[in-house]
Amino acid sequence: MIGLIALGFFALAGHGANVWESRQAKRQKKADGPLEIIFDPNNPARRFWSMESPRDENGNQKPGVFLEYRADIKNNSSETLRNVSVTIEHIGHLPVRPVDTTFDKIKNISCDLKPGCSELIAVVRWPIPKLQPGMLAGPSAWAYGPIKLTASADDVHPAERIFQFDYQAEPMLFD
Repeated sequence: MIGLIALGFFALAGHGANVWESRQAKRQKKADGPLEIIFDPNNPARRFWSMESPRDENGNQKPGVFLEYRADIKNNSSETLRNVSVTIEHIGHLPVRPVDTTFDKIKNISCDLKPGCSELIAVVRWPIPKLQPGMLAGPSAWAYGPIKLTASADDVHPAERIFQFDYQAEPMLFD
């Protein structure tokens, strides 16, 4: 009798785990939309962060340098996505209201993305040297993050990704 009860308990426990796993899979599938936000901490070909020089509105180089961290916005669907835009928001202890960011290549806040194509956006531009007078340092520097990216387009669910942010680390952005 006790053996049957134990067998029934394990069968129900196994069924409960399967139900939980299937719910998780449905959530993942529902969350997976045509837009994907990509950041590779291995930084192949310095695609996701590099040292840059500021430029004026005509594209002429200005004095100084900064670190620029970028993310790729990719269209994983089989159709062109219209009016793709990306919003960046600092959501930590020092929050910053959401702002639209410009696409790196076209210098515009929205674009159409063809199937399988991606475009870079600047996520963070940080001064060099990294530590400036008056800035938070040490453990309190975590107040500058996390950073939330939201990519959206016409007639599709938005994609969101939240990055932890620590300007004292390399890379500064991480999951």
